[in-house]
Amino acid sequence: MIKSDSVPVDEVTAAVKALHANVATLRGLAQQVSDIGDDIQDTWQVVGSDDAMAG
Repeated sequence: MIKSDSVPVDEVTAAVKALHANVATLRGLAQQVSDIGDDIQDTWQVVGSDDAMAG
């Protein structure tokens, strides 16, 4: 256990808030990467279907 007199509560609160902000940022980045991956897949499917029609 952390003794309340050894670490200021404000510092702990600020650290937790910063951690939550970082997690939210990472989640946002992960979602963007996922979206880009989906776009690439969609593009390849379109390219593939065009090739199939042309052939």
